[in-house]
Amino acid sequence: KVLKNILFLATQDRETAENCFYSVKSEDKIIRGASIRLAEIITSCYGNIRSSAKVISNDGKLITVQGACWDLESNTAYSIDVVRNITDKSGKVFSEDRQILEIMSACSIALRNAIFKVVPVAITSKIQNEIKKIVLGESADFETIRKDAVESFIKQGVSEKQILAIFNKKTVEELTRDDIFDLRGINT
Repeated sequence: KVLKNILFLATQDRETAENCFYSVKSEDKIIRGASIRLAEIITSCYGNIRSSAKVISNDGKLITVQGACWDLESNTAYSIDVVRNITDKSGKVFSEDRQILEIMSACSIALRNAIFKVVPVAITSKIQNEIKKIVLGESADFETIRKDAVESFIKQGVSEKQILAIFNKKTVEELTRDDIFDLRGINT
């Protein structure tokens, strides 16, 4: 029942599905993962689970945030710390607004990581496979999906050349289904 409810919420439409994962270009590879939005859906459906995130230290240069999750039925609990720099390369402290953004980001990461330590991978991997099907519209025309994905980035001011550079491709037609999935994840 839990899995059915999670799948329903996470895959009810493409926009929701796209918010349930992320992709990040790191050096020469792309890192994919389940997002905080998917973690929130899972905790709302899972049952007796408690989760939270809070700042546990701020020394004026680094903030440390702790995410925690506890499955009250299985008595499985984890806490995860995430550290973020709140200074720029020259050592100048970020503005208050920028510090708040860093704290919110760190809280999301810590909370997501704690939740996914508690929730079995058997649940999360099945959901992520279904999300990929929705995002890539397996029954839809791939050319249209690829064109829409590229156009959505161009509307945000990212050039076609910049998109192709991410994936080391020469033309849009060379972008694969996995590339488009990652492009949607980068947007998230």
